[in-house]
Amino acid sequence: MMNAVFGRSLTHGVCLDRDIYATAREFERSLYYQEVLRPADVSSLSCVGLTWRGSPLAFLVAARHGGRPMEGGFTAEDAELLSHVKCAFEAGLVANLATSQPSLLNQLTPREREIAEMICRGLSNREIGAILGTSPHTVRNQTVQIFRKLEVDNRVELTALLSGRSDGTADDLSVSRWVESFASRRAS
Repeated sequence: MMNAVFGRSLTHGVCLDRDIYATAREFERSLYYQEVLRPADVSSLSCVGLTWRGSPLAFLVAARHGGRPMEGGFTAEDAELLSHVKCAFEAGLVANLATSQPSLLNQLTPREREIAEMICRGLSNREIGAILGTSPHTVRNQTVQIFRKLEVDNRVELTALLSGRSDGTADDLSVSRWVESFASRRAS
């Protein structure tokens, strides 16, 4: 069971027990349930796969205890919340990579650092070009070089990487802020 759960959580982000087993009866009959989950009084299971650049980093497993198997289990709303938690944890992992490898930023020229900071503030290539007095195409080319040097694939990864810096280059991406914003959206 866990191989299927881990595999699905890597490809889909979040995996609920009902994604693997169609019925509670099938879940109860599984060897994993009988030998591991039932003795621990686990009635429902969810797994979140954390990745970086397509490679697995870690898995977060959430369990519900008590009750009948898969009754009162994880819902689609829970899966959505877990996907936000996944994003926050991945951003935190990337930020840790940034603080453990400070020499990465030293690879950037002063102009590239300036552009990277503007990207983290959410500015477009056109806006950055207007501020710097260059064309958006030049900014795009410099952005590609920044991505290559810092080994990131997009603006989100760049922002997450720089969020680990202590000089306030980008806002801190904290798990609590993600969860609070999701909870406030659910409440309204």
